[in-house]
Amino acid sequence: MSGPNLRGSGLNWDVRKREPYLFYDQVEFDVPVYESGDCNARVRVRIDEMRESLRITEQALDKIEQLPASPGSRMTGRSCCRRARSCRPRWSR
Repeated sequence: MSGPNLRGSGLNWDVRKREPYLFYDQVEFDVPVYESGDCNARVRVRIDEMRESLRITEQALDKIEQLPASPGSRMTGRSCCRRARSCRPRWSR
């Protein structure tokens, strides 16, 4: 058992926190855990994980803003991300 099934049963285990890969050690996010172990707990874990994914995405966009523009590019990282931020869904603002 792993993922939402595990965290919906009260075990705080997430490989992104325990054995970070890619850039997960450079971003802040919470691991949702619910104790009851029923279907409702697993759904709540999945919903909370979607919210945490938005947090991770926003942090990734902030990191992209800090990158220098590539040679010959007409757009800097900042203007590219500014446009992406204006296209964010209403629920993430």
